Amino acid sequence: NHRDLVVAVVDHYANEVYPSDLTKGYDTPIVSGEVHSVAVVAKKGGRRNNSSNNAQAASTATPAAAPAAEDKVYTYEMLRNMEMLVVARVLSRPEPPLHERSTCFYVSKSWCRAALRWLEVQEEERKEREERRRVVAEEARLAAAMAAAASASAPNSTPRGKWKGKHNKHKSPHPGSSGKKKLSRKEQRQRDRKMSDAMPPWSNINNDIVCEHGSIKQCSSKSARARRRVMDKQAWKVLKRLYPDSVQLETNKVGSHGCLLCAAEAETAKKAESD
Repeated sequence: NHRDLVVAVVDHYANEVYPSDLTKGYDTPIVSGEVHSVAVVAKKGGRRNNSSNNAQAASTATPAAAPAAEDKVYTYEMLRNMEMLVVARVLSRPEPPLHERSTCFYVSKSWCRAALRWLEVQEEERKEREERRRVVAEEARLAAAMAAAASASAPNSTPRGKWKGKHNKHKSPHPGSSGKKKLSRKEQRQRDRKMSDAMPPWSNINNDIVCEHGSIKQCSSKSARARRRVMDKQAWKVLKRLYPDSVQLETNKVGSHGCLLCAAEAETAKKAESD
């Protein structure tokens, strides 16, 4: 069914597409919010049935029905959260040491900063959504409890005013309210500005450090350190899979000084000006 398909897709990406050290913990509440479980009955021959022999032995050992297994309810939102977790972990890795950089790749530092800022905003929005869901669920729970208490006490003819005053102490928060301290106007403006400035990272990771010839731009050593970041092969493969339009810049092929064609064109233009 549809739920099994989502579980299969999420499991495939978590275990086959991305390295397990980058996806570890993707299904925890801190990453994907509250993870619900449902009772499912293992199908005959399905992967949830550990073995037919165990099932047969359990059925003959006791006439009682075997308890249903508990399966997590995965969603495609969890897949999105997992990929954001993967990007955050890749970008948080330190640069490889100098003696290992011959097999590494250049990545735009501007893109890395923009991606981390956008990921931070997405995480804040996810927490706000989870908080709103929690508040709505809590309000529904309180309303159901009060309704049950009211129906139970109805035969006792409890006075209406006395009932109301007794339960006003436990009044639920305003719908949509998280119960947290409200931000000041200044804090709200700063937060809104921060969230509005955070744009999704562009599809070509190295867009701002690639020249018109598809190689790395010419720049000084100081500028190169400020604009480029060195990334190991595994990390680059992950980013390339997520952003396939990115231009690949291998350190052992493009060098550290920049595009030779751009250098030749600059030298030609310089000679033409001197003549």
